[in-house]
Amino acid sequence: MIGERINKLRTQNGFTQTTLAKRLGLSRSAINAWEMGISIPSTQYLVELSKLFKVSTDYILGLEPYETIDISDLNDTDKKTIYNLVTRFKQHQYAIDLLYKHDEIMYDDDYETLDMISPRTQGTVIPKIPKGKRKSSKNSDK
Repeated sequence: MIGERINKLRTQNGFTQTTLAKRLGLSRSAINAWEMGISIPSTQYLVELSKLFKVSTDYILGLEPYETIDISDLNDTDKKTIYNLVTRFKQHQYAIDLLYKHDEIMYDDDYETLDMISPRTQGTVIPKIPKGKRKSSKNSDK
């Protein structure tokens, strides 16, 4: 778990194992050992990693399932905008998950449309999901 998180954070932030090792004053093999689960970073390096990647140490350790974003330097209007966007994304994902659960998403060649749910969602177009991750729709004629 820790190794997977370190690898994910490292790649998301554009670091190679070598560049991360240099940044921390370690060898590339030490970073590789963390990522392979052979060893774990000391408390000192957990703190350094959390500062570098702007996540909590609990996130790196797998104790916290979510990432954090530091918005302390934003004004109140921008903070509210970000909060509203995150809330909207969560609601959108919840709606899509619910549609999959009830198998009510209709597919076409290029887009998925949210039909058959309510007047509010009819005709809503969302990005296409790769074929391997799709669920077939009982309402689809295809």
